[in-house]
Amino acid sequence: MKRCSRCVLPETYPNTFFDEQGVCNHCLNHRDPAPVAQDSLLSHLEEAKKRSRGYDVLVPLSGGKDSTYVLYLATKVYGLSVLAYTFDNGFLSEMALANIEAALRRTGVDHLLFKPNWDTIRRLYRSTLLGSGELCSACGIGIEHSMLKVSADWDIPLILRGGSAMERGSYSPENIYDVNRFKAIVADAGEVSEDELNRFLIYPDITPERRFEWTWVLRRFGQLMNPLEFGDIQTEVEISKLLSEEMGWQDRGKHSDCWAEPFSNLVRELRHGYSRRACQLSNLIRAGEMTRETALALLAEQRQEEAASKNRVFDRLELSASDMDVIASAPPYQYNRYVAAPSGPVRKLAHRLVLKARYGLRHWQGYA
Repeated sequence: MKRCSRCVLPETYPNTFFDEQGVCNHCLNHRDPAPVAQDSLLSHLEEAKKRSRGYDVLVPLSGGKDSTYVLYLATKVYGLSVLAYTFDNGFLSEMALANIEAALRRTGVDHLLFKPNWDTIRRLYRSTLLGSGELCSACGIGIEHSMLKVSADWDIPLILRGGSAMERGSYSPENIYDVNRFKAIVADAGEVSEDELNRFLIYPDITPERRFEWTWVLRRFGQLMNPLEFGDIQTEVEISKLLSEEMGWQDRGKHSDCWAEPFSNLVRELRHGYSRRACQLSNLIRAGEMTRETALALLAEQRQEEAASKNRVFDRLELSASDMDVIASAPPYQYNRYVAAPSGPVRKLAHRLVLKARYGLRHWQGYA
């Protein structure tokens, strides 16, 4: 497989071309992101304090770098009253749990841990893996819907959720967090009853426009913001060092909060020709935070971890060896016909604004 001579992006990444020196068009077109003025964030934080009935903000905390950094900013920099929240997806690593515990000790914030019924979520994972060849939709949808529920029940006006520039272009090309698509996959699999699915979803009929209405008009949900895009942009190395010193955070130099991540990268590469990890490492190379040689070594190390991660996922979900062929051969985009397509200018605007909030100010393009 041909890779860019400057980053590690493979030729199979969508809309990728190489010049005579083998440099990809994504590297050639790269521009370092300029910081967004912090005034907008600060005004929202002040508004949250005025509306607060106990907690100013909700911080979803996975134990990873971005969420821990958001918690640091919320408590140590902005002095907010914070409720931290963790969704136990069944794949939280020991390091993630240790990082969560350390962050809670250092900040003293209140914390909720939501652990869905494992038998139900296990069958949801099985359904999406065997039906559509991906693992992450049940986790992502579970996090989003449950954090909306927490913000509504505690009347928390603002949800701070981090997403760094490292993630740019790494999201799945399929609409895996669309609820209509998710429900269609689960219905076809027939492993989860409608009552179980609705209980898991909490808001089974939430559309982007309804979510926009409940957030901005009715103020039932907290407004979602990514504080990592405001003010001075720190490098991944600087953030890691700060979190190690201030939050007791441990770093393996990779996505460390989910032990199923190497397997999800393997499946992405088998089905789409590239892994999420290759996109993330390429972003770090373009930002001058990593050498290509280091990135290639990390990709090789990830390859060695994929088999162990796969075996562990298969044991956890009670899958058989033959199921891997089914997962790897799942046709891309086969369920995209179920995606809720917004119609009319108002709905399209609501849809875009929800996506903009979900993926951040800079990283939402291509998901509308």
